[in-house]
Amino acid sequence: MITHGGASSVKKCLYYGVPMIVIPFAEDQYGTAARVVYHGLGVRAELRKLTVKHLQDLVEAVDKSAYIRWQSIAWSRKSKEIEQSNLAVFLIEKFLSEVQ
Repeated sequence: MITHGGASSVKKCLYYGVPMIVIPFAEDQYGTAARVVYHGLGVRAELRKLTVKHLQDLVEAVDKSAYIRWQSIAWSRKSKEIEQSNLAVFLIEKFLSEVQ
């Protein structure tokens, strides 16, 4: 996926195991792009320096990277496990029961 690095887009890529090319241009997208790269889930490009050739090279690099593919699959499994665990619901209900 070629994305700006918004939280929803990145979360969906994680869930479905889709490698990313992140081109941030505002606010928290830079930090998200850094995390994508750090965890081996894709690469980052700078919008100001982007050319068609550079984007083609990035697509090819991501497509050929066994490490990025492996990381994407691993994070997909973990994301699905977390989603199915209903951990967020449990934590919210626990917090609400303690506040009352």
